[in-house]
Amino acid sequence: MVTGMLLLLADIVYCSGTEWIWASGYKMTFPNESNANMLIWLACVLICIWVFSWSPKYIYFNRSVQIIVIITVLVSLIWMLITLTGSNTIFTIFVRQYSPFMLMFVATLVLGIDKTIFDLAVLISKYIMILALGLTVYHELSFLVQYGLTMRSQSSAIHVYYWEGIMSWLFYVFNTAPKKDVAIIRIGTIIFLVASLLTASRSNILIAFLCILLYFKRSYEHRHLKLGAYIKIAMTAIVGIMLFSYFVPDMFLSLLNRLFLDSRSGQYEAFFQQVSLGKLFIGQGAGATYSFSRFDNFAYVDNANLVMAFRYGMIPTIGMLLLQVMALAKSFVRKESRSWQIVFVWLLVTNGFSVYLNYKITWGYFILWITVGHILSNRKICGRNNIYE
Repeated sequence: MVTGMLLLLADIVYCSGTEWIWASGYKMTFPNESNANMLIWLACVLICIWVFSWSPKYIYFNRSVQIIVIITVLVSLIWMLITLTGSNTIFTIFVRQYSPFMLMFVATLVLGIDKTIFDLAVLISKYIMILALGLTVYHELSFLVQYGLTMRSQSSAIHVYYWEGIMSWLFYVFNTAPKKDVAIIRIGTIIFLVASLLTASRSNILIAFLCILLYFKRSYEHRHLKLGAYIKIAMTAIVGIMLFSYFVPDMFLSLLNRLFLDSRSGQYEAFFQQVSLGKLFIGQGAGATYSFSRFDNFAYVDNANLVMAFRYGMIPTIGMLLLQVMALAKSFVRKESRSWQIVFVWLLVTNGFSVYLNYKITWGYFILWITVGHILSNRKICGRNNIYE
């Protein structure tokens, strides 16, 4: 509970008091990192203590999971020491996005085996979902009122709250029984859709429709869908698009013009021309950069996992991805209809589908790993069926 409150408060402080500036064809804000860092640092300390006290519970995981976690944590420690010897602060090691501590976060999956922790995280996610998505809509409307419908925002409070809200929505909705808290889930889903449309982002809107489709499929898992149900879904989508184009035509046309625009291949080409497979395998450290466009020292790629490999090597990055894929595979083999959706969306988004969700200590990143642990655990007492009642 305290960890969730600290991370949410850190998001609010991170985004508060910032001003919009013009940069690279977008409006964006620079966050209050110095004010939020201490809150994130406190959350990190609590999580580390928590994980250390639960470390004996790793006996409830398969040997392959144990080995991957140990290797990833050891590599994380090495990179943290390397980073510390440079001109970096302790905040750079722990709380900055794409920090080496993100690798060590895989150890938090051990917390997912406990029913009480998992249930409490589901409960907290309900309130974070409503608050984060509500703040997303508020900031989006404020932005549109100030700059109009055709102006786009990039890095800002809008996207911080949006993805925190989505991760909480996925975690809460797919770990709650279909007939439980229906009103709250519908309210959260409506706010989710409105927020997605107002961002005028291709990836956000597509992710929103994918999430709604997954939710609809889960809701009817015990019923046979007839042709009429599919027609209703299609008609609802068509009516929604027509209303969107009618009430905000400028935003709709701007989105339509960018629908099939390729904004990735040029960057990938520049990246792989300068970064060899050997450098990518070993990793170039927290300060790794390459030349792109007019930037001589560009630190990011529009693929969060590629950034992690660029900085810390392929071994720990593949280790993290492998744990997530193993969780998905186990869910599909057992034909589970819950929990795995947040892992699926995370893998999709961080592998190039969107640039706004990345490796940073947030509530969403925390619940991602306890979900992975919840799925991969062999401990029957984890209470998955109880959660779903």
